Amino acid sequence: MNYDPNLANLVGILVNGMITVFSVLFLVYFTSKLFISIVSKLNIQSKKKNTVDQEIREKVSEMSNGKGSVIKYTKLS
Repeated sequence: MNYDPNLANLVGILVNGMITVFSVLFLVYFTSKLFISIVSKLNIQSKKKNTVDQEIREKVSEMSNGKGSVIKYTKLS
């Protein structure tokens, strides 16, 4: 049988590339799993921001000294 050294070279490069890609994807997968598990264990409390509806009602009440109320509002553009 004829043995071609170029073919052996190409197969070697192919195997090295596949091992490299597998290793990188393996590291990315497990580091992301680790990061997600760490972040999910943290108890992060965020301040509840007022909704747009609440903000509008507060401003109308402030401007009208508590006498006005919002019946309907529409967003322009």
